[in-house]
Order: sequence, then C-alpha cells, then structure tokens
Amino acid sequence: MATIAALANEIGKIAYQYVIAEFKAQGHTLTGSFEQQVEFKVVETVSASFNADSSVTTKRGLRIDFLMPYYGRFVDAGVPASRIPFTDRRSGQGKGGTSKYIAALTRYAKLRMGASSQKEATSIAFAIARKQKREGMPTRASKRFSQTGLRTDFIDQSREAMERELLAYVKDYAEAAIQILFQNAFKNI
Repeated sequence: MATIAALANEIGKIAYQYVIAEFKAQGHTLTGSFEQQVEFKVVETVSASFNADSSVTTKRGLRIDFLMPYYGRFVDAGVPASRIPFTDRRSGQGKGGTSKYIAALTRYAKLRMGASSQKEATSIAFAIARKQKREGMPTRASKRFSQTGLRTDFIDQSREAMERELLAYVKDYAEAAIQILFQNAFKNI
C-alpha cells in the first residue's frame, strides 16, 4: 500500500498544481491566502460488503480529499444576483449599519484597486455591491481580470488538462512497476 500511497500523493500534487493554476489564470489571486490554504490528504479507506454465504469481503483503497477555504465554493460556482446579501439604502429598503459583505468588499477595494482612504474604499465597495446585486458574482466586467475569459468553474476547468497529465503519470508508473516485476521474475529463473 506504501507505493500506492506515494502514487496517490503525487496525483494529489499534480491536481493541486492544476487547480491553483486555473484559479490564478481566472484572476482570483489577491493575497495568496487561498492558495496557501488549499490542501489535499491521502486517506486510506476500507469498505466491507456482506456476501450471500454470510462471509464478508473487504476492500482497501485510497482516496484523495481536497480541502479549501469555505468561500472557494462561491468563487468556483459564482453567486446569482438574488443571493447577493445587499439591500441598497437608496432603494428605501436598506437598514444601514454594518455588513460583513460590505466590509469584505471594502478590504477588496483597498487590496485590488489600491483605494487610499477608508471613504474611497467604502464607496468602491458599495458600487461593487450594487453591480453584483444586478448581475450576480462574478460581474461581466470582472472578466478583464481573467486570462482565460472565465471567472467560475476553476475546479472543472482544470480537470481536462489535469486528467491528461495524470493518465500519462499513472501509465508511466504502471509500466515501471511491470518492468520491475519482469526483471525480478527473470532473476529467479
């Protein structure tokens, strides 16, 4: 199982590289925090099934689990306009007060757009919130940050290229393992 675990670990590394590359290509990188928090774990699994003759068949295997910050699901899938947590006071429906959403957009305005004052950053945050409330997230204009023209589905978009490399890697690994088996078999003759 140790060599299979090493293979699974290498597969995890390759998958991580492709997912992060697509995340960056879509223009989502800002502080690098997301990329540092994404991780994978190789988990040993055991499954059992009961047979008609009352015997039990067990199978051991490995699974690769990927973990990412919670907000990654919203970056990957987007958020429809109806789910944007903002009601504009200009419409007469907003309550005023503080909002975690506006606070996050204010921080974003400082980091991405270089807003130099709190007032400027807050103004930019409200402009973004209004636009997202109309269009959803990502907005159409945010595509200018993307090298691929896409702003969602970074996980699925990385999958096709990743699968080609993973298949080649597993094929090479299997060929090497078979070659070692043949070499060892002929040594014993």
